[in-house]
Amino acid sequence: GISTDVTGTPGPINAGNNISADTPPKVRGFMQYPARITVTYDDPGLIDGSHQYIQALLPTFQAKGVPHSIAVVTGYPLSQQLVSTFQSWINAGWDVVSHSVSHQYFVFPNAFTLQYTGTAASSVSLTIANKQLTITAPGDPSAQVNWDLSSSGTDVVPSGLDTLGGVIFTLNQRGVFTATADPSTRCRWINPG
Repeated sequence: GISTDVTGTPGPINAGNNISADTPPKVRGFMQYPARITVTYDDPGLIDGSHQYIQALLPTFQAKGVPHSIAVVTGYPLSQQLVSTFQSWINAGWDVVSHSVSHQYFVFPNAFTLQYTGTAASSVSLTIANKQLTITAPGDPSAQVNWDLSSSGTDVVPSGLDTLGGVIFTLNQRGVFTATADPSTRCRWINPG
C-alpha cells in the first residue's frame, strides 16, 4: 500500500501492504520546528476538470518548492478513469492521499424550510439555479422573488444576501413567508437593512 511519511520527508512511501478498513491514522510525529507547511487539494476524481486544474498548478508548486498533498476521491466512474493520472503524480513524487471519507456518505442538512403563508397566490414554486433564487407566486407580488446570490459583499462586511441568514431574514421580512434555518445548519444571522 501507499502511505505518507508525516515526519518531514515529502513524497509517498511504499509501506508494503494495505491496512484493514476503518483503521484510524497513526501519527508518528506532529511537532516540528521549523514548521513544515503543505498545501492540500481535495477531490480530483469527483468532478471533471478538477484533475486538470491541479495538474496545471503542479509545475508552480515544484518551482517554488511547496510540498503538496493531493487528496483523491475514489469510487466514482471518473476516478476510475484517472488511475493512471493519480499514479503519474505518485511517480513524480507528489504526496497523493486518499480522501478520508467519500462525499457520497455525507448527509447534508436542509439549509432552511420555507412556507408560503400568504393567501393571494394560486401556487408557489422555488428554484435555485446558476446563483439565482427565484420564487414564482402568480397573484401575489409580495412573494415574487428573483435574487442574484453571487457574493456582493466582502468576507469582513457581507451584504444582505451573502449569507444563508441574510436570505432567511429577507424572506421573512416580506410578510408572506415563514422561513426557518435547519437546526443543524450553521449560518450567521445578519440584518441586511
